[in-house]
Amino acid sequence: MNDRRVPDLSYLHDALDVVCEFLDRSGFPYAIAGGMAVAIWGEPRATYDVDLVVAANFSAPEDLLAAIRAEPAFFLDPQTLPMPPDMNIIRAHLVDKQASEPGIILVDLLLLKSAFAASLQQRRILMTVAGRERWVCSVEDLIVLKLMSGRTKDLEDVRGIRRIQEGAINVEYVADWAERLNCQANWQIACAGPVVE
Repeated sequence: MNDRRVPDLSYLHDALDVVCEFLDRSGFPYAIAGGMAVAIWGEPRATYDVDLVVAANFSAPEDLLAAIRAEPAFFLDPQTLPMPPDMNIIRAHLVDKQASEPGIILVDLLLLKSAFAASLQQRRILMTVAGRERWVCSVEDLIVLKLMSGRTKDLEDVRGIRRIQEGAINVEYVADWAERLNCQANWQIACAGPVVE
């Protein structure tokens, strides 16, 4: 397990609390992903949204959408953003209560196809984040999510995670899912070059 301190992402902690408590109340298991999970497992970087993987039906997310619409903390209608082929995102919106000017915090709830979603939920880790017990993606599953996205910043995140977690990553697990999800080319790119400074 990672013993490093989680960097100060306090501007998102209230939003994270609202979302995690909403998901717990609504009965949707979750795991923190995105920039907040990168700050735990890898090299911290700026992030302006809250990303969580949610155990909800990939092809029929109506229950999750209905729960978001019924939750007073969210405003605006949630959006469904397809991210083919193996991921959908439901984007919800919270008011940023810590900003001096009214602002919006984006909340991206990732829905994954069943096999990888089940593995990720089974391997998630209960950690203390901002003083509260929260479920976080395992380091390997975070890497696989980044490989699925394949954006330059995601592959840089993978390199940073590899630098920090060198020797602690189950590379066979990552390689297996990268192959199954057809993102092994991204894994090869992320592994190219040195992992030490």
